[in-house]
Amino acid sequence: MDGYAFPFISGDSHLETHPGRWTERVPAKHRERAPRVVRLSDGSDAWIVEGSPLRRISWGDLYGGKGRQQFGRTEAMSYENTPGTGSAEQRIREQDADGIAAEILFPGQQTGPRLWRSIADDDAYLAVIRAWNSWLAEDYCSVDADRLMGLGVIPWCGIHAAVAELERCASLGFKGVVLGVFPSAKSHPTPEDDRFWEAAVESKMPVAVHVEFDRNGPRAGPLFRYPRTPDSGEEVRSLVDQVANPKFANSGAVNAMQLLFAGVFDRFPSLRLFFAETQIGWLPHFLEQADELYEWHRFGAERALGMAQLDRSPSDYVRQHCYWGSSTTRSACRCPPTSASTSSSGRRTSPTWAVSSRIPATG
Repeated sequence: MDGYAFPFISGDSHLETHPGRWTERVPAKHRERAPRVVRLSDGSDAWIVEGSPLRRISWGDLYGGKGRQQFGRTEAMSYENTPGTGSAEQRIREQDADGIAAEILFPGQQTGPRLWRSIADDDAYLAVIRAWNSWLAEDYCSVDADRLMGLGVIPWCGIHAAVAELERCASLGFKGVVLGVFPSAKSHPTPEDDRFWEAAVESKMPVAVHVEFDRNGPRAGPLFRYPRTPDSGEEVRSLVDQVANPKFANSGAVNAMQLLFAGVFDRFPSLRLFFAETQIGWLPHFLEQADELYEWHRFGAERALGMAQLDRSPSDYVRQHCYWGSSTTRSACRCPPTSASTSSSGRRTSPTWAVSSRIPATG
């Protein structure tokens, strides 16, 4: 932490900001399809994005700094009355008030990439993604890149766009990118995804996932495509489903198992992924169960599904290739040190601002 005035870095803050700050970067021919915010009659803000119902700003988006005792109240929520939503200079002042040295900045989760993907036209959608990334790098984080560490957004519309934007993010100077779906935008890993993983490794670009990959709506589908289809009448259970059993596996674990069994970590041994805000107290138990369940099912999966045996245990792969984030420190402190955990300052949506620096001490 040399060079920082405070001992803590938030590993998962959310940058909630009015789209009017950045949508002017969308080319004119697509700007009318860009997200916009309107003020409702009660004084609250709401997002308008084509293909999606009007989305009123809620406490889940903008209750930063208002205190837990205010949570769930019905007064109007707006960008003007919430810390963290203004200029970069304001955000740095708020970091100082919070005792936070720097923040890794994810986009808004309710009003960010998932909502933007409702724009049906891929060209317009990509123009929105590029506008956000350009504004974030050139107008916002550039104020102090050591304290405002924004993550470039990778588009959700296929491998070509994903690789192209990864390369552009590298040229813009981003220190990491956030991936919301598999690079192919499918529900499961595919061979074409390797182009993205290879580009990330070659450019030494860290890849983050906020909680887990989105598999809803048009992105719904099978967890895995196995090498072999079982014979008719042959009873077999999906290996990914069994090892990432929801009785033990929490957010992000299914994606880790998908990547593991697809051989991604074998083909790219230096690849690391950070699964943010996964509340990792469950992780030690999951790793234990994953190894045991793999031993139960690996031989049947080899016979019926054509799955090759792993070189190592599932827990070994996860410990080497996956990092996990938590908003609460007590449970994170009980996790294995190889599963590096981070604590979120939470000022972006939670009531811990401006006392976030006190939270790690409670662990």
